[in-house]
Amino acid sequence: MDSVAAVWEIFLWYSIFIAISHVLVSLYYCYAIGCSGTEEIPLYHLQRPHLFPQDVILGLYGLALLLALTFSTSFWPREIDKLHTRVYCAISLTGAVGSFVLVSSAASVELLMIG
Repeated sequence: MDSVAAVWEIFLWYSIFIAISHVLVSLYYCYAIGCSGTEEIPLYHLQRPHLFPQDVILGLYGLALLLALTFSTSFWPREIDKLHTRVYCAISLTGAVGSFVLVSSAASVELLMIG
């Protein structure tokens, strides 16, 4: 029982570390650029074609990780366990949904988050 609690404790600390560092980096970039973050910015016609393939690739890979984890992780050099497969699936699907939402128009903070 202690090993299960230790795994969840490590997972919780890594999640908190990633969330805090992501927020701090985003705030730094907003401060450096001087964006207020609330005004919507129309995407340029050159940015839209890049978001759709990103959406498709991340979405398909996230679904493949969710449905067929042994097939979709066969190209990795080491075997990936179920916990990390679920984490990678959540990251991929979040990126896919984020790029899908940003296709029409986005706030400046959203464009910073997606890269």
